Amino acid sequence: MERNGSVAGRTRSLCRTPSLSSSRLSALRQRSFSPSPAPSKRDSYLPANVRRWDGTSRVTTQWDGLRRDPELWHPDGDCVVHLYGRGVSRRGPSFRVPFSAIRAARCGPLLERYSAQTLPESPESLDSAGSSNSSDSGYFGYPARPDKCELYVPAPPKCSREEAFAYHLNTRNFFAWMLGKPIVATHLGRGMADLLDRMNLFRDTADNVQDFLEYIDAQQYSSFRECPDLALASLYVSERFMLKDRWIDAFAHCVGLNDRLICSSEFEPVSRVSKSLITRAKLEMDIRMGRCSEQLSSFLDDELSKSHLGLGKGARAHLDRFRSFLHSFYVAKFGYWPPVEGSGLSKETCGSMYVEFRNLYDYLVDPESTPYWEDNLRPPTGGLCVYQNVIAFDQRHRYTSLPHPLPLLPEEMVRCLVPSRKRSMGSVRFSRCLGKAAKADRKSYTLAALSGATNVKSMETLSDPLVRAYMRFERECTLEEEEKVTAADARKVRWLLIYGVLQTLISVTSAPPEVRHTDGVSYPLCCQTAGTPPWQSESRLPPSKRGSAVSEITVPEAGPKYEIQPDVDYFAFKTSVTANMSVRHPQPRRSGFHEILIHGYGNGLMDAEVQPGTSISAPSTPEPRASTQQLTSRWSGSSDGSAFSSASSTSDDGPPGLSGSVSGSEGSPGGAETPRHLPELAAGAAKGEDPWASAPELQRYLMV
Repeated sequence: MERNGSVAGRTRSLCRTPSLSSSRLSALRQRSFSPSPAPSKRDSYLPANVRRWDGTSRVTTQWDGLRRDPELWHPDGDCVVHLYGRGVSRRGPSFRVPFSAIRAARCGPLLERYSAQTLPESPESLDSAGSSNSSDSGYFGYPARPDKCELYVPAPPKCSREEAFAYHLNTRNFFAWMLGKPIVATHLGRGMADLLDRMNLFRDTADNVQDFLEYIDAQQYSSFRECPDLALASLYVSERFMLKDRWIDAFAHCVGLNDRLICSSEFEPVSRVSKSLITRAKLEMDIRMGRCSEQLSSFLDDELSKSHLGLGKGARAHLDRFRSFLHSFYVAKFGYWPPVEGSGLSKETCGSMYVEFRNLYDYLVDPESTPYWEDNLRPPTGGLCVYQNVIAFDQRHRYTSLPHPLPLLPEEMVRCLVPSRKRSMGSVRFSRCLGKAAKADRKSYTLAALSGATNVKSMETLSDPLVRAYMRFERECTLEEEEKVTAADARKVRWLLIYGVLQTLISVTSAPPEVRHTDGVSYPLCCQTAGTPPWQSESRLPPSKRGSAVSEITVPEAGPKYEIQPDVDYFAFKTSVTANMSVRHPQPRRSGFHEILIHGYGNGLMDAEVQPGTSISAPSTPEPRASTQQLTSRWSGSSDGSAFSSASSTSDDGPPGLSGSVSGSEGSPGGAETPRHLPELAAGAAKGEDPWASAPELQRYLMV
């Protein structure tokens, strides 16, 4: 007890980061991992840097109480624990705990493996023996109370002195978990991992992982704010047992604390893969925050430019005016805007802007709108398509769409047909249903419609400075005559800028959903977790001991794909116009087979007979070209369409020279052959087909 009290004052803070040079830091790290001065003979088995990790106060204390731990020595305990085999050593017990706590912890394997026994009655009490000078004399001659239980938990055989000490240290941490006491270890991460292994060994039919996580939370080991030691320790144990949510939680804090990790004693046990992932995420987060700072400084001047957002002249002028209003608001708030070049926006500035734009979003959002087009109940109003531009902005920057992406829009005044007093040519003119209402009345109606298209349920929203300034800006724009855009389209244009700025602020202020403690930190937590954690889906734990070590991953079913139909689809209009202007004339289809007709031989595939009296000489004067209608009438009565006919079968309607059986008879001008399938082509022309496009042979015949 005196020795424990002598070392209790040597403490250090878990979160203290010394500001040392690189050489000094390197020397300090070498000394921290080198052996300590030679211990006394009594503590020759004690390694260096064994500390008690108090997560509540975030202080570590040197510890050497393995012989008898005062935290685990309960005066009313009825079970003593020896860290050796029965009859092996003369030392006394190291822990004294209530047996009811062992039963409540469901430590059946512990009781079965290490032979819990009932001690006989003795006139001397355990307390008197514990306070005597011979309390460390051992088991022999050690008195005990009646009906007391003792456990003998020796180290595994054939292990070294250091391994035996580590085994007893893990046994001590198991009883510390049972009684809600802090962990004792050289490295906190390894100590927590060994504790979970020991829980799997000493317990049965229990959710060890869940009980372990509850213990970690109770000891404040999972509160990583501004503490690289705790973040690295949790990262180590989460990677070892594949606790995905806890790993991402610790990973986000390690990325934010990247500059301070090397000063922590818990940095060395972390795997190289996790270290590389931390470095990569830190670089990506710095680049993204710098890019977002530039976007917020200009209020998305490039992101909503003409190359990304097609607006008319009036809508573009209103967007620039609203951007100037935001610039003036933040100049009045911070004294200057944008921030100094190269410095970027601080975490406090981004957080303040996020709260203001979030309140403005709540003030204007349509709570019934959804990111899915088919689920939106309000019909499109025409004009600028807000939904299409919002979804395109999110996809371009890889943002997750907000649950309500559309704004509330003011209702337009109803138009009706009112006959003019002086009718001329039966014409009518459009007029307001208000009849003789003046311009002031119409503006009052517009202001009322804009005020009605808002959410005024929360007083916190209405008390926000940006929301109040926006209400004044919207009123001024409505009363002025220079506005060349309707109230609904102006609300849409303003909403696109508000939505884009809010999404940008969310990307630099929001932490992953697995991060639990986000308040009270001076570093950003907006790291990307793609490609993490660094292990496969299977757990390293035994199937009977997994518990909740591996979180179940539910892959959502692919929902129906909806086709977005904007109010005015300029892309489809442009495509249709281009298609109409680039119509090509159809090219005639050429046949891959051409017959060769020879006088007296036909086409070489059929027997040709020359009837007597048939002249095959060409006529002296060519016949005039026949029209399509004539061809149709001449060969429409052909039944088989054969190129040859009987010598006696002549037709008065047929052209001269086609009465013979040989193609190119005296009716053929210039001796040109008549196509074999000319009757079929003529019949097709009678049905409305284009013989010029489908019959090159017919063209050649008519051109000759």
